[in-house]
Amino acid sequence: MEILLIVLIVVAILWFVVKPRWAPKPPDTSEWTGKASQMSKQATDKASQMSKQATDKARQASKQATAKAGQMYKGWCGGFKFRSDTRELGKQFQQWVTDAALPKRAALASTLPAQTESFAAWLSGLSGKELEQFTERIARYCATVNFDLGWLNDAQVSHEPELKQAVEDAVLMYSLGAWRADSIQQDVRVFLAYRAWRAQPNRHKEFGLQLHQVLIERGLVPVPSELYLAPEKERLLYATAAICKVADENPAAFHLALRQLAGAPESPAPAVETPAPAPAAPAPVVTTTAS
Repeated sequence: MEILLIVLIVVAILWFVVKPRWAPKPPDTSEWTGKASQMSKQATDKASQMSKQATDKARQASKQATAKAGQMYKGWCGGFKFRSDTRELGKQFQQWVTDAALPKRAALASTLPAQTESFAAWLSGLSGKELEQFTERIARYCATVNFDLGWLNDAQVSHEPELKQAVEDAVLMYSLGAWRADSIQQDVRVFLAYRAWRAQPNRHKEFGLQLHQVLIERGLVPVPSELYLAPEKERLLYATAAICKVADENPAAFHLALRQLAGAPESPAPAVETPAPAPAAPAPVVTTTAS
């Protein structure tokens, strides 16, 4: 019995030392680790690619909505639509001027000097080609109101102080408006894409999903755990309802989310102008008469 035990021990030692060719080899854990790492990298790359594709589709939807808005009044059909819309737009514009109480907009008047300085700095920083393009826009506007942009430096116009002042004011105000409109084009594009999505959510699903993800990242939308296992149609309905709720109930935060989706630098949402408090009535003066 002892001899058999010794023989078994010797065979076991020889087995681990010699390792016969026919003996099964231990598993190669390094190969498994490499495959797992490769699979993880592939999954990460695929997720990143899907996210990029969703972002590209959202931007494409924004570009399409912007192009559609830009083409609205072009061509023969656009001209007919313009004439048709102008009648109603004229009434709406007149009502807006009445309701907006423009003379009481103290914020607009108080920021005008700062905007003028910013515009002058922006204009001086333009390249030659950019300056030429912007000047062409201003010159075209001047032509529509029957005067020349060159009148700003015309000696004969200088002899007509009221005309000169009016021309300068018109050019400056139009230039400020054009410059301001250019500066918000990124916001305009993403807003047009949002309007297109809100009108037809199923047609612009990629934009909606991307916007919903931004709202989740900013902590504006909760995500119930059961939603992860829900059908796609149910998830889309939930995302649509959540986006509309934030847009309606928290417009300031929604504005920042849209800017993030557009890739624009974050800036505070436009402040709502509030009327200044009425000045306090003077305290009554008590007079005493000497007895």
